[in-house]
Amino acid sequence: MFGAGMNGMINPPNPEQYYAIRRAEVAVFDVDVYSLLMDLRVLLSIAKSIPQTSHRAFEALYKANEIINGCTTFSSEQLQVLHKSATDFFQETNGSAQLKIHAFGHCHIDCAWLWPYSETIRKCARSWASQILLMKKYSSYVFACSQVQQLAWVKEHYPSLFDDIKEMVKSKQFLPVGGTWVEMDGNIPSGEAFVRQFLYGQEFFRKEFGLSSTVFWLPDTFGYSAQLPQIAVQAGMKYFLTQKISWNLTNKFPHNTFMWEGLDGTSVLTHFPPADTYGSDGSAADVLKTESQFKDKGRSRSAILLFGHGDGGGGPTEDMLESLKRLGDVDGIPKVTQGGSPQAFFQEVEDKDKSNLCAWKGELYLELHRGTYTTQAQIKKYNRQVEFLLHQVEFLLSLCASQQGYVKGFSKEMSDLKTVWHKMLLNQFHDVLPGSSIEKVHVEVKEIYEKDIIPSLTLLQDDLLRRIVNKHSEKHNIESSCLVFNSLAWERREVVNVPLSSSQTHSSHDKTDELKSAQKLSNGDVIAMTQCPGVGYAELAVIEEYDKVSVTEVGSTFVLENAIVKATVTSDGVVSSLLYKKTRREAVAPSSVANQMVIFDDVPLFWDAWDVMEYHLETRFCVNVYILYTVLLNCSHFQLCAAYHLIYKQFQASGQAHSVSYCLLPIIQSNIFPSKLLNPTMYCFRCPLLGECVSIQERGPLRAAVSFTLRISKDSTINQVISLEAESPILHFDTQVNNNIVQTFT
Repeated sequence: MFGAGMNGMINPPNPEQYYAIRRAEVAVFDVDVYSLLMDLRVLLSIAKSIPQTSHRAFEALYKANEIINGCTTFSSEQLQVLHKSATDFFQETNGSAQLKIHAFGHCHIDCAWLWPYSETIRKCARSWASQILLMKKYSSYVFACSQVQQLAWVKEHYPSLFDDIKEMVKSKQFLPVGGTWVEMDGNIPSGEAFVRQFLYGQEFFRKEFGLSSTVFWLPDTFGYSAQLPQIAVQAGMKYFLTQKISWNLTNKFPHNTFMWEGLDGTSVLTHFPPADTYGSDGSAADVLKTESQFKDKGRSRSAILLFGHGDGGGGPTEDMLESLKRLGDVDGIPKVTQGGSPQAFFQEVEDKDKSNLCAWKGELYLELHRGTYTTQAQIKKYNRQVEFLLHQVEFLLSLCASQQGYVKGFSKEMSDLKTVWHKMLLNQFHDVLPGSSIEKVHVEVKEIYEKDIIPSLTLLQDDLLRRIVNKHSEKHNIESSCLVFNSLAWERREVVNVPLSSSQTHSSHDKTDELKSAQKLSNGDVIAMTQCPGVGYAELAVIEEYDKVSVTEVGSTFVLENAIVKATVTSDGVVSSLLYKKTRREAVAPSSVANQMVIFDDVPLFWDAWDVMEYHLETRFCVNVYILYTVLLNCSHFQLCAAYHLIYKQFQASGQAHSVSYCLLPIIQSNIFPSKLLNPTMYCFRCPLLGECVSIQERGPLRAAVSFTLRISKDSTINQVISLEAESPILHFDTQVNNNIVQTFT
């Protein structure tokens, strides 16, 4: 069963776990008994939650005791009298200056987490069908629902339920909020992907419900990029709700209601529900917690309480609604209102309190779950690869449309492209892209990329390229063309791969002469210098005159140099110098290095897939270091100092002494013996065999490259190619890490 992991809820599901129905009962629902039971529950919650210094806590306790003592015959008449007594207590109202709590039903459903996408579809149907029934029974009940993808699933798989939802949207009880395709990760997606979340989300709301959301709703994401306020406002949302920042481990966020200002100065009115949850049970404890934890007292008198079972769905229950109904306006408890909408709450705060509110500028940083930026790297790689591929395909589609002079002929391609966007945006959900779901989810998402999204985009890209080339050949009356495309907005003069089968260029030389101004790579590919206008294409014209690049081996270092930059790389891949030749500016600071390979311990306080703690920085170990572990192990502090100076002298001439300093000097200064720092299970990778398989891979004149391998344990390596191209200021690093050391990252 999903969500019932072995030895803990968030662990992988146990395939051997079985549940059996051993007993079923049939009962008659007694309204009078249920009403009195809810009275007692709320009275007890008040008595336990209100400070014991308040007389109101004791009044609630004594009232509950009076009701219990009065239950003798359990006749309908007796139960109604006792219920009336409880109602009298609940009708002793507050003053007008009390905090006003807006309670909204909510059902946070993770698109995938401890269950795959397919199970989420069923969760949505079960949860929302229950809410529809509650709306029909409680006319004042309102339910806020986010995530357009889930609504689209219900429309596809449960059309009659979706029709019921549309009716409840009209009656303003089912409230679509958020306006994004899913509740996505707030940091990893590109800016364009963020824009598409809002674009396709709002499009669905307008098409299906005839409305747009004004409230950006993202309660459970692990931090929020500073570009989001600008994008949200451009999408028609000037309000924002979340609560995840309350999970900060070290610095508690100072506000609940404030203005969040983004990179460009755009602001959104923001609210963090003070109960620090999107799944309250509607108890007096959560209502009082909303008041006690509200950090903007004196600036505002309004707050939100979200109630209902969440994460795995379910939503509010009848018990929660009955509890909040009794807590509506009770002396000693903040006022609780049901009905209205999140938009109405924000409008009220904006009208009454905006001038009193503080502002927060820049990123909303979550001091937790920082491990999600390295977990499941393959999914993160596919995400970025597809973002680039989508940009390329849309660029080519625009070129095709401009060639034809109209867009109508590409309706199928545009529809296919939108479908791919929907799938990719789903995979940016805040437990999928960060890597915090169970293994089954990651396996399925990788298959979606490998067998669906990437092949579909590649086929579409190839088809569009073929159309453009054919149209160009027809226009210029030539049999075939070799075209260069530039999807960026400026003209580019760069090195490109040249198809060996192509002989159609603007060179006056034959193909043999043409290749003389190109370069054949070690893998057999051919590259050449060419140029192309911005956002367009041109026939491949090989440029014969250009400033060349070279690589020179000097002792144990390699110098890659062109007309713009000069880079010095040691045999273990460390960049000891990167000089911009025009201004003689050195990019690597004195006594420092670049491209320093480092290993950190990864032993978090909580969950391996989610967290990396700040103390991991204390375990920093540079792998680009020659260390004689036979000297280090079980030696004295004096011997360690002597070893340090010996090793330093040995590598000073080769320019690698900085590596020794970085690794050994902190150990010496801390007066910690290596026998305490290193142990037999660790020294094998802390003392790597460096510079393995160092070689010059390409020698120019268009591309120079050096490749090397670092062995960081018996079965763990880092392979890297460092390259520089002619007329380019960019030093390229192509890195592959194979790290099999448990609970470390590189």
